[in-house]
Amino acid sequence: MHTVRAVRKNVVFSEDLLSEAKSLTEELNMDFSKLMRNALYAYIKLIKKEKMDKELEAEALANRDFYRTIRKDFENIELETWR
Repeated sequence: MHTVRAVRKNVVFSEDLLSEAKSLTEELNMDFSKLMRNALYAYIKLIKKEKMDKELEAEALANRDFYRTIRKDFENIELETWR
């Protein structure tokens, strides 16, 4: 089993954001560090998903003529020929 090495970082927060985070930690009965880790993991996941969505959209747009050609080819195939 491998252990995760923790690294301490200094982060600067606005007073409003810090106040909201402190309120949330109390509400969730969670320590501040865990809240920040969870928030950062969620944000990284969101950024990666948005990036993948953009890449998939770009790929679909780049290949749309090809996909249309394939669709037209299959329009001529009757369902009965597959049975």
